[in-house]
Amino acid sequence: MQESKLSRAARTKPVRAVLPPGTRRRRLLSRTIRVARDRLNRLRGYPAGPPVPEYEKWLRRRTPSAAQLADERRSSGAWAYRPLISVCIPVFDPEPQWLEEAISSVQRQSYEHWEICLADDASSRTGVAEVLRAKAKEDPRIKVVVRERNGGISRATNSALDLATGEYVAFLDNDDFIAPHTLYLGVKALQEDPSIDLFYCDEDLLLPSGKHVYPFLKPAWSPETLLSMNYITHFVIARRQLVERVGRLRPERDGGQDHDLVLRLSEVTDAIYHIPEVLYTWRQSPGSTAMDPESKVWAFEASVDAVRDALERRGVKGHVEAGELPGEARVRYKLPDPVPHVEIVIPTRDRLDLLQACIGSVRKHTEYPDYSISIVDNDSRDPGTLEFFGTGGVRVIPAPGPFNYAAIMNLAIEKVDAEFILTLNNDTVAIEDGWLRGLVELCSQPDVGAVGCRLLLPNGRVQHEGIVIGSRVPAANLSFDTPGIRIEGLLRSTRDVSAVTGACCLIRRSAWEKIGGFDESLAVAYNDVDYCLRLRAAGYRVLFTPHVTLIHDENSSRGALHPPEDERIFRERWGLNSDVTDPFFSPRLVLGPWGWQLSTDHPQL
Repeated sequence: MQESKLSRAARTKPVRAVLPPGTRRRRLLSRTIRVARDRLNRLRGYPAGPPVPEYEKWLRRRTPSAAQLADERRSSGAWAYRPLISVCIPVFDPEPQWLEEAISSVQRQSYEHWEICLADDASSRTGVAEVLRAKAKEDPRIKVVVRERNGGISRATNSALDLATGEYVAFLDNDDFIAPHTLYLGVKALQEDPSIDLFYCDEDLLLPSGKHVYPFLKPAWSPETLLSMNYITHFVIARRQLVERVGRLRPERDGGQDHDLVLRLSEVTDAIYHIPEVLYTWRQSPGSTAMDPESKVWAFEASVDAVRDALERRGVKGHVEAGELPGEARVRYKLPDPVPHVEIVIPTRDRLDLLQACIGSVRKHTEYPDYSISIVDNDSRDPGTLEFFGTGGVRVIPAPGPFNYAAIMNLAIEKVDAEFILTLNNDTVAIEDGWLRGLVELCSQPDVGAVGCRLLLPNGRVQHEGIVIGSRVPAANLSFDTPGIRIEGLLRSTRDVSAVTGACCLIRRSAWEKIGGFDESLAVAYNDVDYCLRLRAAGYRVLFTPHVTLIHDENSSRGALHPPEDERIFRERWGLNSDVTDPFFSPRLVLGPWGWQLSTDHPQL
C-alpha cells in the first residue's frame, strides 16, 4: 500500500519536532489531512480513501447463485417456524427507478413469507405514485398508504408500521436494496434460536457508476459501541411487539431515528444477532450521507441527541460530547463522589531512563486528583536505579526471581489497597492531562472490569487500539490501517473489545479477585489477553477508548519475548486451534501483510 504525499510529509523530522506525536496539534494536522483526502476522493466519486480492488469479486463469491437461491426457497418452505416479516419502506421523492429496485429486492427474496408496507410521505416527484400503484397491483403482499401531508421519515415509517401484520418488521430506505438471501439468513438463525429479537447485517455502498465499494463489516452486539456510534444502521429486522412496546420511531429524532430506535430496543432486549454478511446496499446520490457526510450534519446531531436521551432513560449520570467523526458520540460518565483512589503499578528492572520518563510524564500530565505510584522491582541492580528507588518519592515493592509478568503484577496488586489499579509499562509516556480521568470514567461503570487506551509508537504510528483474537493470530493489536474497508469509525470510538494490552490497563480490584488474578502459567505472553477473556467469561465488559492516548516504546525494556509454551497454553485454553473468531471484530477480516484484509476462506453462512 502506497502512502500519500501528505502522510509522508506528516512523518518528516521537521514536522515531528514542531508537532510531536500524540499532541493536540498533531491530531489536528492528521484530521486536516484526512478531511482533505476524503474531500478529494469524494470528487472522484469515492467517499473515503481508495476502494478495495478485489471487493466486488469477493462479494460475487459470497452471493448465492440462482440454483442456491432455489434451494433456499425449497428448504425455507419446509421450516416449521416461518414468521411473517413486514418490510417497512418510508417513501419520499426517490428516483422512481430506485424505488422500484428497492421493492424488487424484497420480491426476489429466497425466503418468501414477507409483506411490503410502503408509506408515501406526500411525494411530489413524477413517477413515484405510478411505481407504487403498479407494484401494489402486481403483488397482493405489497401494501401502500399515501399520507396527505409530509411528516418526515419517522412519521412515514410509523405509517408503514400501521400496515404491518408480521411477527417481525424490517426497515428499508426507499432508494437502497437488500441481497436476495437477506431474509433467509435471518429466519434461518431463528430455526436454532427463536428467541432472537433483533437482527442486523453488514452493508456496503453503491457508486453512481454501479460499482459496489466500502463494505462496513460490523462486530457482534456491542452495547458500548452503540452508545458511541450507530454501527448497526441497516438492515434491521426487529420483533414487532418490541417496536410497539418502545413507542415506534420518534419524529423528534428524525435523522438519527434508526440509532434512537435501536438504543431503545436494546433497553428491553439483549437477544440481538449479527449476520456477518454484506446484505444491505446504500445507494450514493448527490446530497446523501453515503456520498457526503457533511451534507446532513443535522442527522448526525440527532444521533448524538439520541445517545443523550438513552443516558437519561437509563439513569446514567454523565454527559455526551460530539466525537471526532460525524455521528460519533463520546459519553463522559460522571466520576463517583468521592473519586476513587487509583494505584498506578509500574513493573521494572533497571532502565532508569525509561522509568524516570514514565513517572515524570505521569506527574506532569495527570490532573486526576487521587492517585499514587508503586514500582514493582524485579531484581534491579543498576546503582542509579536503586538510588532513585530511595529518593524518587514512590513506593517500591520487591518482586525477586525469574521474570514472570503475571506473578509480578499479582504480587503488587495484593500489596496495594485500591479498587482501581492501573498496570503501566515503564516504557510508556503520558502526553495528555485528562488521560487517567478518561480511563476511570469508563472503569467506574458497574459491569466494566478493564479499560485500555490508544498507544502510539514514538514515531506516531498506532501500536494498540484493542486486541483481536482468532485462530490465525492468537492475539493481534488492532489499528485502523484497513484501506477501503469501513471500520475506521469503530476504531475511533469507545467500544467493547475482547481484550486490551496490559501496557496501560485500568482494572477493577474486585473483578481481579473474583477471577483469581493473572494466570501465572502465562509468564510472559498472553497473560493480559487471557485476563481480559476471563473477565468477560465472568460477566464483566472490557472497553477500549481512543480518547486517551499514551506513547508506548514497545519492547524497549525486555525485548520482544514470546515463549512458544505461553502461546500453546493460550491457544488450547481458548480453543484457538479451531476456527474461532472475535465477537467484536468481523469474521470476514484477517490479518495480512498490509493490515486487515478481506478473508477468502470463510464459507457462506
